[in-house]
Amino acid sequence: MNKEPMEDTIRAYLKGKFSKPERLAFEAEMDQDASLAEKVNLLATEMAAAEWLIAEENRVLFEQWKQEKKQNNQRWINGKTLGFLVFALVFFIAVVAFWFFQQNQPAVPTPAPQPVPVLPQAKENNNPVATEEPKVAFPELRQPERNYLALAKQQYIEPVLSTVRRAQIDSTQTPLILAREAYAAGNYAQALVLLNQVDSTRRQSADFLSANALFHLGKYREAETTFENLVKTGSTQYRYSSEWSLLVCRLAQLPARKDAFEKQLEEIQKRPDHPYFQQAKNLKKDLNK
Repeated sequence: MNKEPMEDTIRAYLKGKFSKPERLAFEAEMDQDASLAEKVNLLATEMAAAEWLIAEENRVLFEQWKQEKKQNNQRWINGKTLGFLVFALVFFIAVVAFWFFQQNQPAVPTPAPQPVPVLPQAKENNNPVATEEPKVAFPELRQPERNYLALAKQQYIEPVLSTVRRAQIDSTQTPLILAREAYAAGNYAQALVLLNQVDSTRRQSADFLSANALFHLGKYREAETTFENLVKTGSTQYRYSSEWSLLVCRLAQLPARKDAFEKQLEEIQKRPDHPYFQQAKNLKKDLNK
């Protein structure tokens, strides 16, 4: 492929529409052309961000639907309450009318009361048992704490594995390829072992995949350190993905990492050209609710 691929061609590759020979040839070209690899990774980041925005819009629409449903239920309850009041008023009028009718009827003589037999009283208990009302301790009501870990998992964006592996066209199962397959199968611990065996020529790809595996294993502090190193070393291929994942790792550790999280969030919001600018804005809005 001598010509620079069009955006549609890159999108077809990222969506898995290439045949195996086409995919291998394209990945071989990425291995030789760093600028092409950077374009593929940037477009993959934009596609992942677009999918996240669509999911966020669906979540907002669902919240609006719940609010509308709640309002409709309230109207139904109000209508039911009004019907009950009308029924109570009619019942009250009927009772008053019945009482008035009874007052106008002739009096009926009542029979003389029969004497009530006097029964012998039981002896008083000289030692009454004192009873005390049990004291019930009510639990103290506390405001529920914000589940930052759940929010972090919601904001986390899974890496595009096709940009992590850029191997030559051969049948060699390198540690990076095997680690990618283990990661895709959910074997994150095994992926970490294989990634430690990757040579220095694929170190950035190995570190990026290692950080994501650590996140899945709940080792958020280690994942934060690895993502931060990728950002500091100026990785062109994983720059923006690492920045966003770094922010998500700090979110998962709130309130312990509050200062670092808020500082990074503000820095992204000051950069409208950042691929995750809108996600950062929406995240800020969620945290202020």
